[in-house]
Amino acid sequence: MLGVAEYWITQGIDGWRLDVPGDIDDDTFWRAFRRRVKAQNPDAYIVGEIWHRADRWLVGDQFDAVMNYQFTRACYSFFVDLDATTRALTHGHSYGALDTYDACQFAQRLEAILAWYPSAIASAQLNLLGSHDTARFLTIARGDTSALKLAYLTMMTYPGAPMIYYGDEIGLEGGRDPDCRRAMLWDQSRWNHDLLTAVKRYIALRKHYAAVWRDGAYARLYAQGLVYVFARQRDRQTVVVGLNAGTREAKLDLDVHFLLPDGVPVRAEWSGQQYTVTDGYVRGISIPARDGCVWVGEKPS
Repeated sequence: MLGVAEYWITQGIDGWRLDVPGDIDDDTFWRAFRRRVKAQNPDAYIVGEIWHRADRWLVGDQFDAVMNYQFTRACYSFFVDLDATTRALTHGHSYGALDTYDACQFAQRLEAILAWYPSAIASAQLNLLGSHDTARFLTIARGDTSALKLAYLTMMTYPGAPMIYYGDEIGLEGGRDPDCRRAMLWDQSRWNHDLLTAVKRYIALRKHYAAVWRDGAYARLYAQGLVYVFARQRDRQTVVVGLNAGTREAKLDLDVHFLLPDGVPVRAEWSGQQYTVTDGYVRGISIPARDGCVWVGEKPS
């Protein structure tokens, strides 16, 4: 088995996703697996399918990351209007019982997940919104694309490595396994192009500010009602992400005094609207209902 692991690394694969590795209850084996794989490629990514907190496997001698289903669970709890249907679609998986979160609970949960592991490990977690083992996000959300867009924006800007399960980006639906493994839709006339455009926009955002997302600090700026705003900051650059899970537009005066000095211009990423930090605040920003916004500011050199 270790020879197989080495062989495919030498053939050029980028890493291993390990299916239910907890069923091989042998730390010695997984330590040997890591040594053999990393000897062939130190940058190979080793990610385990562990649904819960995974300290045992993430101390630097076994896996690089696990599939962050606890992040998925938090997104369901905040962005999706949970009912009996959604709970039935998630019952039996290791998400655990789904609660309904307000913005403060959502923020606390995301921060708690980050705090489980050292920052280097937290930054490597495989963040996802669904997989071959789970009903698809859009089906659980009963077709609410706004919930999926908000979750995608969060996934692309939260610490970790984002993963898109094929078809989710064009609105493919599917119930519990095996229905979640439907064949990809290749007929583009059946795609949700509005959703696809949003996903492409978020991917472009991630690429443009790659250094910030990779290891920038994470800070909560606002969490009240159904509006959550957080910042990622690295060196002089600050990117602020606002998420409005509510059904009304949110208007905020955002306290950024510990991130940006007065006089710094702050630009809305997609509209281009300009603001200026005054008395420690960015005043008069708005987030449309069931939508997200991004603003960028840079300290002077």
